[in-house]
Amino acid sequence: MNSALELPAEANPLAESLLLHALKSAASNDVYQLQTGTKQLQQWETRQGYYPHLQSIFLDKHLPLEIRYLAVIQLKNGIDKYWRKAATNAVNKEDREAVRVRLLPSGTREADRRLALQNALVIAKITKFEFPNDWPDEVATIIELLRSSTLPDCPSLQLPRTLLILLQIVKELTSGRTPRIRATVQSLTSEIFRVVAPIYIGKLHSWLSFLQHGGDDEGGALQDIEHSLLAFKVIRRLLIAGFEFPNREDDVQSFWTITRDHFGSLLQVAAQGASSLTQDVMVAIQKHLMQLAKYHVEMAQVHPFAFVHMRESLSLVQAYWDLAAQYGKGFASATYSMRDAGISVDEGAPESIQERLCLKGLLITRACLKLVFNPAPSIKYKQPQEKEERAQATEIVRRQLLTSDFVKELMETIVTRFFVMRASDLREWVEDPEEWESKQEGEGDSFEFSVRPCAEKLFLDLAINFKDLLVPPLLDAFHTVSSPDHDNIDLKDSIYTAIGLAAPVSYHALDFDGFLASTLVPESQKHQPRYNILRRRIAILLAQWISVKVSQSSRPAVYSIFRHFLSKQDILNDAVVRITAARQFKAIVDEWEFDAAQFLPYSSDVLSSLMNLIESVELAETKLALLETVSVLVERMGSYISPYADEVVSLLPRLWEQSGEENIMKQAILTIFARLVGSMKAESRKYHLMALPIIKGALDPDS
Repeated sequence: MNSALELPAEANPLAESLLLHALKSAASNDVYQLQTGTKQLQQWETRQGYYPHLQSIFLDKHLPLEIRYLAVIQLKNGIDKYWRKAATNAVNKEDREAVRVRLLPSGTREADRRLALQNALVIAKITKFEFPNDWPDEVATIIELLRSSTLPDCPSLQLPRTLLILLQIVKELTSGRTPRIRATVQSLTSEIFRVVAPIYIGKLHSWLSFLQHGGDDEGGALQDIEHSLLAFKVIRRLLIAGFEFPNREDDVQSFWTITRDHFGSLLQVAAQGASSLTQDVMVAIQKHLMQLAKYHVEMAQVHPFAFVHMRESLSLVQAYWDLAAQYGKGFASATYSMRDAGISVDEGAPESIQERLCLKGLLITRACLKLVFNPAPSIKYKQPQEKEERAQATEIVRRQLLTSDFVKELMETIVTRFFVMRASDLREWVEDPEEWESKQEGEGDSFEFSVRPCAEKLFLDLAINFKDLLVPPLLDAFHTVSSPDHDNIDLKDSIYTAIGLAAPVSYHALDFDGFLASTLVPESQKHQPRYNILRRRIAILLAQWISVKVSQSSRPAVYSIFRHFLSKQDILNDAVVRITAARQFKAIVDEWEFDAAQFLPYSSDVLSSLMNLIESVELAETKLALLETVSVLVERMGSYISPYADEVVSLLPRLWEQSGEENIMKQAILTIFARLVGSMKAESRKYHLMALPIIKGALDPDS
């Protein structure tokens, strides 16, 4: 058998025994055997009989788990490549039938969780290609398996494994965007829902009763928890993708009411049993809570107008906001100082259930705002009933939810709670400043997964759509803290955050030039504990306002502040302050009214600080961002860059060598060179010899 595998791969005949040997080789720790086995598998993957043989090996429970696992992975990968009928070397009809006929019987009896999951994924992928045309009875078979799973003599694995299979099928189908797949999902939803919903409700009531009243069958309760979670995951995806107008379905409305009740019950159980329940049970309850919350938020985001017409939906939004506001009370620790960086501060895990539910509260509130002020555009023809439902929903949210008092409460809570820097942020600031700064800069694009950026998005929505209501109290709060003598750094940082975000709607009511001269300039020079927090915020604030309302006469003060923040000589200008200032300085110079001659007195110090900072930072993303600042500065300074060109150019070859395989970094370096040549024109000839190796490297096909 060994000698057979040492032949050229294409010379080996395909047999199940040889395939098993190849899989063992591919799973080996020996590099030669691994390469030989992998190459053989690649040669066989287009042969007739390959996938039925893989499935047979996977189903052989006498074989080691790692071999079975590798076999099902190979089968799954082959489906992606060769199961489509129009694919090159597509699997023939006989092999597809041979695999298909064994999928469900084997999947419902597989004891190992990892193997059961992979088999479920195989079924889901095949379903996408073959249901309903080539596998018309698949869903009917699954439904029958679910119904029979409640019988007394039914194997205990049948229900969870069937639910797992169904979940993967629903995931696969609901991720499809083609009209055929969407029509398939909608045609199946009602029937599947009527079977799975009672399973979910029955199992959840069973284990909830056990937790609340006790009992003898703890093992059965744990199984019920697993089953109810699987069932709800199926239902959640089906109800979101399976109905165009879910509010018109009586079953969906009834189930919506049930989920609201379950959410409240589980919150109560989690709160009362936090000290008495085991960790596994608490995690299971939290998973149920998050699935329910996802369902509510997805309904608000995907079907916003239907969401409003669901029973008691606005009271549900209020309940979520109450959870968010309650969590906000402990969101930050105002007493944390930089000196405490080595002290463990227990403010809850970053991904605690309270924080995740708070995020859902922010998201569902923002979805309601979007429904009224920025609904998703649609070119689809709307029937009169749909038009009426949309108009009614908009009016209901506007009048019953977005009242003046509630909107003011939203803004006040966001600014005073969620804009305050957390103790964990300050700890990370000290422990890994470069990583923390980079994470803060990138969080804006991930607002659906983090509380702070999501709160900023919600605040901006509120400020834009309720500016007449919110800007006056915001400015009142601003005027109370906008003095160099006001030393509440946390409050100042949060108010400055709000003023920066609200610049497009508050510029007409704020004398920013006066604020810059009377407050920001003195504050940027203060040497007191924690003022590095304020320096970072001032750099961001100036970048937000520079194109909105900073007069030409005030710009030298802005340049002076940034020159100061970029200086390493001041101890308060730590890595976070300097990197933030360097990153934000791009917005300062990349602005329509930037005057290179006016900036000239500051150019030498700023460029030197930028180049030194680029050499000192380690993260590629940070280095790239700072290079972009230098690149824009070179372009905007035009011919005024000439006296400083030597300093800029001297750094580029070293950066080119350090960039290695980072092609984006090399592209940034080439851009600086190109802009330098464009700004200096004939004066750039002295750098041509230096540029040639870089240009040659850029043109190398292998680079």
